[in-house]
Amino acid sequence: MLEPITPNSIPNRTQDPLPPVEIDGKVEYIVEAILDSKIDCHRTCPLQYFVKWEGYNGTPEETSWTDASLCENAPDLIEEFHQHYPNKPGPLAKLWKP
Repeated sequence: MLEPITPNSIPNRTQDPLPPVEIDGKVEYIVEAILDSKIDCHRTCPLQYFVKWEGYNGTPEETSWTDASLCENAPDLIEEFHQHYPNKPGPLAKLWKP
């Protein structure tokens, strides 16, 4: 029952970011796009995605590096990213096993 965000019509006024969505009792944020990927061997999940978060445009939280394991609810975006950038690190199943 999500509704599209309505852009703010008041000049120079920032709109609060969207609240997280709760899925199966866990708080989730909506991934708008996958922008990059990298391997960080110092992390539990070495594959990292540079994610653009939906509803955070123009805020410091708009993008961040996050574990690939936390992007499992965005398989279409991950697949699309790797189709456009086949030489970038990925996919999760080949790099990290719990």
